[in-house]
Amino acid sequence: MQEFHIKDTTWNCSGTSIDFSASTSYGEANFFTHNTWCGTVSWAGGSSTSLFLNQNTDIGKLTLSGAWGNLVNSDNMIGGLADTATGNISASGFGQIGWTPVVKFGGSGGSSTGWTYASSGFAARLPNGGFKLHGEITFSAKAGGAATGSFNVSGSPYLCSTSGAGDPGGGTPMVLLNMSGLVSSVQAQMLSDSTVVLTQYASVGQVVLTDANFTTSSQIQFDVECNKAQ
Repeated sequence: MQEFHIKDTTWNCSGTSIDFSASTSYGEANFFTHNTWCGTVSWAGGSSTSLFLNQNTDIGKLTLSGAWGNLVNSDNMIGGLADTATGNISASGFGQIGWTPVVKFGGSGGSSTGWTYASSGFAARLPNGGFKLHGEITFSAKAGGAATGSFNVSGSPYLCSTSGAGDPGGGTPMVLLNMSGLVSSVQAQMLSDSTVVLTQYASVGQVVLTDANFTTSSQIQFDVECNKAQ
């Protein structure tokens, strides 16, 4: 196995992006320890390429993407690592990255036509190989002929594995204000891949919230976890 090591240096001030899978200058296993990033940079990986990041500074300037054979991030300082990477990922100290929750009524093929809302959130890798989503949504208006049907939220920067029964997770929303027609406690659930739904228990069992449960001043804050990312 070819290895590449860099340690105790100031790295990538030029902001040069690197595709590790295409470069002959780097190894199958690449180790970066005790370094400082001074330029914003993007690194792409390959399925046979491994990257090990340990105790680096200003790692928030580094963005990772692509499918890595192994990606290990531990005890890095000052700024969270922003990544949309996939593959065999071990995380200890991955930082938060922002995401914008996208509201739809009518299932995955629905829309938010006629609804006015603002949304924000963050996503973070978890040490178990999964990830957490935090979302905040505030509605402010509803026009005639607005979209109807089941409510869902998409736009996650990470994808959740659905191959295992326990991979998609759930959580109880922290804030539910100015809702309508709720008959039980509400759960936020990772439905599949990158979609979140809100459910409640009704007389017919567990059902997804619909447009009927929302008003022009509804507010939601939720946390939901995926136990295994794709």
